[in-house]
Amino acid sequence: MEEFSKIEDKEEVPQIHSKTGISQDYANQINGAVSSFNRKGLSLLKDKLKERPFHIKKYEEAFSEYKNIVNEKNREGIQKLNELSLRMNDILKDPDSINEDSFRDTCNEIYSIIYGDRSIEI
Repeated sequence: MEEFSKIEDKEEVPQIHSKTGISQDYANQINGAVSSFNRKGLSLLKDKLKERPFHIKKYEEAFSEYKNIVNEKNREGIQKLNELSLRMNDILKDPDSINEDSFRDTCNEIYSIIYGDRSIEI
């Protein structure tokens, strides 16, 4: 019974997009890398990654302190986001061999799943 009350005390995932059912806050998982890339391209991103490695969490990891993380509306999108997080971690693991097109495509795909369209792209 104690476990059940702990679950009930959790808050709902914040910033849920009405169209996708996915938290817009999940974009923060890649926004740091995107910001570096947008400022000075791949060279700054590579330098930043060498200073401090970057790891994107799966959706459920990023929101583990909340309840109702996965539901019927967002299940498919979250599954895809989890796959993309693994792909992005693979892209970023070796800064000297980052493929710019793969980085862009993966970021844009993450944004499109979160927002339900291509309104945000890099």
